[in-house]
Amino acid sequence: MGTVKILPGNQLWLGTDDGSLVNYFIEERPGGNLRLRFRRLISTATGFPRAMSIWMFVDSKGRLWYAENGAPRLHVVDISAEKPRLVKSLPFDPGARLSNGREVMEDPDGNFWFAYENNNVLIFNAELKLERTLENIPGNKEEDVNCIHRDKDGGVWFGTTNLGLIRLTPDGRTVRIGKAEGLVSTRISHIVEGADRPRW
Repeated sequence: MGTVKILPGNQLWLGTDDGSLVNYFIEERPGGNLRLRFRRLISTATGFPRAMSIWMFVDSKGRLWYAENGAPRLHVVDISAEKPRLVKSLPFDPGARLSNGREVMEDPDGNFWFAYENNNVLIFNAELKLERTLENIPGNKEEDVNCIHRDKDGGVWFGTTNLGLIRLTPDGRTVRIGKAEGLVSTRISHIVEGADRPRW
């Protein structure tokens, strides 16, 4: 079994080892028990490319993003209707590894910030076109970006594997925060924002 996503409306999506993405309704039963009822399937049997089971993302428009198993491509599927529909496939340079997609952050302008294994962060615009690559944000084996968070001031925070935190300020400057600035560990896997400031 791979990744699990729970969506509004008691929906559950599962990534399976055979490269399928399976959708269920979560039904509440008497006594507080839960039951899963099959709804739909994204798989080679239903005409979709085989998915990597370890990563998927659902955006605000009701589109599910997933990486293809064995090919450097992302697929975006509209799941807002009963029958899923492939919206777009996003190719990458040969050799790019999408097998370990780590994070997608959707900003208020409708852009998508995508971090994946051993590469720089990519930004897609609202039309799903690749706008730019963040060359100043690390993207190699030792410095992978694990999480992305946009704060209330418009700055974007990146949690990395070994370099601690990096903040891209609204005016484009890069600020690094490591042990010298007070971090206990430089391995950051999640960032959430409290009432006063982001926390990790």
